[in-house]
Amino acid sequence: MLVLWFRTQRVAVFALYAVILLVIVVLSFPVWLILPFTGDGRKFILDLIEKFTKWSKTVLEGSASPALPEKRPKSSS
Repeated sequence: MLVLWFRTQRVAVFALYAVILLVIVVLSFPVWLILPFTGDGRKFILDLIEKFTKWSKTVLEGSASPALPEKRPKSSS
Protein backbone atom coordinates (compact mmCIF):
# COMPACT_ATOMS: atom_id res chain seq x y z
CA MET A 1 0.00 0.00 0.00
CA LEU A 2 2.82 2.38 0.89
CA VAL A 3 4.66 1.64 -2.36
CA LEU A 4 1.52 2.45 -4.35
CA TRP A 5 1.23 5.78 -2.53
CA PHE A 6 4.82 6.72 -3.45
CA ARG A 7 4.28 5.79 -7.10
CA THR A 8 1.13 7.88 -7.22
CA GLN A 9 2.96 10.76 -5.59
CA ARG A 10 5.80 10.52 -8.13
CA VAL A 11 3.30 10.60 -11.02
CA ALA A 12 1.60 13.62 -9.47
CA VAL A 13 4.91 15.46 -9.10
CA PHE A 14 5.80 14.75 -12.72
CA ALA A 15 2.36 15.94 -13.87
CA LEU A 16 2.80 19.13 -11.89
CA TYR A 17 6.24 19.59 -13.47
CA ALA A 18 4.77 19.13 -16.96
CA VAL A 19 2.04 21.70 -16.30
CA ILE A 20 4.54 24.25 -14.96
CA LEU A 21 6.82 23.74 -17.95
CA LEU A 22 3.89 24.12 -20.35
CA VAL A 23 2.81 27.38 -18.68
CA ILE A 24 6.36 28.74 -18.89
CA VAL A 25 6.66 27.87 -22.58
CA VAL A 26 3.23 29.31 -23.44
CA LEU A 27 3.87 32.55 -21.55
CA SER A 28 7.29 32.97 -23.14
CA PHE A 29 6.01 32.28 -26.66
CA PRO A 30 6.23 35.95 -27.79
CA VAL A 31 9.89 35.93 -26.74
CA TRP A 32 10.55 32.96 -29.01
CA LEU A 33 9.00 34.81 -31.97
CA ILE A 34 10.50 38.30 -31.60
CA LEU A 35 13.85 38.19 -29.84
CA PRO A 36 15.83 35.92 -32.21
CA PHE A 37 15.68 38.71 -34.81
CA THR A 38 17.11 41.43 -32.57
CA GLY A 39 20.79 42.11 -31.90
CA ASP A 40 21.10 40.68 -28.38
CA GLY A 41 18.02 38.48 -28.68
CA ARG A 42 19.84 35.43 -29.98
CA LYS A 43 22.11 35.33 -26.94
CA PHE A 44 19.13 35.84 -24.64
CA ILE A 45 17.23 32.97 -26.27
CA LEU A 46 20.23 30.65 -25.97
CA ASP A 47 20.63 31.59 -22.29
CA LEU A 48 16.91 30.99 -21.74
CA ILE A 49 17.09 27.54 -23.34
CA GLU A 50 20.13 26.69 -21.20
CA LYS A 51 18.28 27.74 -18.04
CA PHE A 52 15.21 25.69 -19.03
CA THR A 53 17.29 22.57 -19.59
CA LYS A 54 19.26 23.06 -16.36
CA TRP A 55 16.01 23.50 -14.40
CA SER A 56 14.45 20.45 -16.09
CA LYS A 57 17.47 18.27 -15.32
CA THR A 58 17.48 19.43 -11.70
CA VAL A 59 13.80 18.65 -11.25
CA LEU A 60 13.98 15.26 -12.97
CA GLU A 61 17.17 14.13 -11.22
CA GLY A 62 15.68 15.06 -7.87
CA SER A 63 12.68 12.83 -8.53
CA ALA A 64 14.86 9.93 -9.67
CA SER A 65 15.87 9.10 -6.13
CA PRO A 66 14.36 5.94 -4.65
CA ALA A 67 10.93 6.43 -3.12
CA LEU A 68 11.57 4.20 -0.14
CA PRO A 69 14.78 4.18 1.89
CA GLU A 70 16.83 1.04 1.71
CA LYS A 71 16.60 -1.28 4.68
CA ARG A 72 19.86 -1.73 6.50
CA PRO A 73 20.79 -5.19 7.63
CA LYS A 74 20.66 -5.65 11.36
CA SER A 75 24.10 -5.67 12.88
CA SER A 76 24.99 -8.62 15.01
CA SER A 77 26.34 -7.66 18.40
